[in-house]
Amino acid sequence: MNADEDRTSKVVDTGEGAVITVGTFDGIHIGHQTVLDCVVKDAKRKFLKGIVLTFQTHPLQVLRPSEAPRLLTTLEEKVSLLTRFGIDGVEIIPFTPEFSRLSPVAFVRDYLSKKFQMVELVIGYDHGFGHGRQGSVAVLRSIADELGFQLVVVDPVKVDSQAVSSSRIREAIGRGDLDYTGRALGRPYSFLGRVVRGDGRGRDIGFPTANLALSGHDKLLPPDGVYAVQVELKGEAYAGMLHQGKRPPFERAARSIEVHLIDFEGDILNESLEVGYLKWIRPIERFVGPDELRAQLEKDREYARSTVRLR
Repeated sequence: MNADEDRTSKVVDTGEGAVITVGTFDGIHIGHQTVLDCVVKDAKRKFLKGIVLTFQTHPLQVLRPSEAPRLLTTLEEKVSLLTRFGIDGVEIIPFTPEFSRLSPVAFVRDYLSKKFQMVELVIGYDHGFGHGRQGSVAVLRSIADELGFQLVVVDPVKVDSQAVSSSRIREAIGRGDLDYTGRALGRPYSFLGRVVRGDGRGRDIGFPTANLALSGHDKLLPPDGVYAVQVELKGEAYAGMLHQGKRPPFERAARSIEVHLIDFEGDILNESLEVGYLKWIRPIERFVGPDELRAQLEKDREYARSTVRLR
């Protein structure tokens, strides 16, 4: 395990045994959350540890890189979300070609049972792991009988009469459907970003912005535009408006992601922000001069202020 994994893993002693779930968990959507809830409740009831095993990278990034999707959650975001559900430990598995060739029996026997003293395995209805995803529910039932652990299969969770999945959420984000995305995730779609130094031009016209660097290069974002957002900074929530895309007012070709925190003053350089998309306001536009831009930004701010309901 490398230094990056050390910072994001939360591993605990499972000497008394563990209730385990394993998977990619991209997005931690409401289907995933049902699995996690089962892990936490069963672990508490049995006085065991609740453990999530997930992958350092999306398996397709190793197996078929050209087909690998943009991610709903970076590794840092995923671990942060997982720990919010009361999980006792998160183990990051480096997904390698060698690991992908493990049979379901070898993975369960040598990794889950021996390393983590697994008493119960909780999986989703469509789960499959091991070489070629051979570890189907039917195969896992047979392995559970052989090795003596309990297998719990969680039913699908549906939105608009369809089972929620990471791929459906990616499609919704791609078309800018924040309503479906929010219902499928159980929360606004968000990203983690670190505040980096900008050129200060927003401050010059009365709208200081925090320029953001994402926590992962393969993060999926909705279409470019101006959005009403909720921003979390050091445990406090703020209303904000987000610019995502090119900056035509300043003749800059480079894309930027920058957020204006409404009714906030202070230096937040190098701070980490969680930004949640709430509502699309408008596309990126070109303005004649700073006065026209300022007038539009004032309209955007009032719209965002009236849209964002802080928790």
